[in-house]
Amino acid sequence: MKKKLIIEDSSFLTKVAYLNQGTVERIEIIKKDYHIKKNQIYQCRVKKNIVSSSGKLVDLGNQELGFLQVNKDLKNGDVVIAQIKKEPISSKLAKLTDDINLSGEYVIYLPYGKEIFLSNKIKNDTRSDKLVKKLSTDFLNIGLIVRTEAIEVDYEQVRDEVERLVDLFNEIMKKKKEGVIGLLYEQDSLSDFFHHFRFDTIDEIISNSQEIISKVKDWARSKKMRPEYIFQEIDLFGSCGISLTKLFSKKYEFGNISIIIEPTEAFTAVDVNSGYQERHCYMDDMALEVNLKSCKYVVDLIIKKNISGIILIDFIDMKKHGYQEKLLRRLREEFRRDIKKVSVLNITSLGIVQVIRQREKENIMDMISFSCPLCSGSGYLKSPLILLDELEVELRKYLYHRELKKGNILVLAPGYMKSYFDKNQSFLESKYGVSMNIKYEDYMNGVKLL
Repeated sequence: MKKKLIIEDSSFLTKVAYLNQGTVERIEIIKKDYHIKKNQIYQCRVKKNIVSSSGKLVDLGNQELGFLQVNKDLKNGDVVIAQIKKEPISSKLAKLTDDINLSGEYVIYLPYGKEIFLSNKIKNDTRSDKLVKKLSTDFLNIGLIVRTEAIEVDYEQVRDEVERLVDLFNEIMKKKKEGVIGLLYEQDSLSDFFHHFRFDTIDEIISNSQEIISKVKDWARSKKMRPEYIFQEIDLFGSCGISLTKLFSKKYEFGNISIIIEPTEAFTAVDVNSGYQERHCYMDDMALEVNLKSCKYVVDLIIKKNISGIILIDFIDMKKHGYQEKLLRRLREEFRRDIKKVSVLNITSLGIVQVIRQREKENIMDMISFSCPLCSGSGYLKSPLILLDELEVELRKYLYHRELKKGNILVLAPGYMKSYFDKNQSFLESKYGVSMNIKYEDYMNGVKLL
């Protein structure tokens, strides 16, 4: 089967999915409304000095605030340009740095630097030495980080990109002189996606936008790819069997392996279980087999959902220390395909694998969902007995405070309780000598008397 890139565009979102042999490996959601994104460059004003963290609270314009980590002696009211290092997540502000860089396909331009560095993945050899010498000759006292891709292309392509990035920074500085607090520069979101997700090859690119297809053609040409381009007007994700609602699930089944993912405020818990019921199947050999097999599924889900921060994975217990080392090696191997920085730590005394994954932006779930107004995100609703008890308690309070023996009372109750209240309404009315007019509301998880 082919490697496919699906790009479905609408007025509000651009949804991108990468399918490898029919399996969805990556999903990206790109918002089109205004929001703070990584690598944006702002002209901001210092609002407050935060002594405890040697940082500054800064005004980004458009009623947005950020946290600037800086060692410079800045005073309240000073204006500085800074770049988004981490997007705001939940109640946390965006983090900024004044160490600005502009990323390209072949180099990272460091406007305030004066040296040329090689990526850690590049071996020092004749080709890399020649490239650095040419760049040093053509661009005196320039700050660059040379990417691995630069070694494989013609020097003219690298030089042209450096010139483009230098010109871009000069344009940013011209805009800065206008003195307006706010956004100075942001990279096209789709271009940023292609920059971070490095595909070795793509056979088909399907989109419902001719404009996007045109952009992708330029990118594919630069990568010397020749994919087939398909314009499909409707239901791109659906026709490929991609459902975002499946990401809402907390439990996933893979044959005899089940994986439960439970997010919390501090970390994300991942629980791996086997469907085998016989006790002998939980011996170390079988546990190792299931654990090694589950590593791929766990990493797939973490990447798809873009789960970041602290991740605690509870694999099936194994007593042999050598087996634990095999599990850690396999998990680290699976994480190598992740574009984010990941640290897989040792197994704790409780048998928990600790993983720290770089957090740069909100995860997929935060982008496509919000907490249920009925259960406040807990996943639980009050039971019929609890709500009937709550109604009776409220009736007693109502009658006590108003010193009424009889009267008409308006009751607001959850819609899912109608059948239970219908059965018990006459009993409560008779017991307390009242008449209740019950109005059912869909978005309630309690009882209210008016």
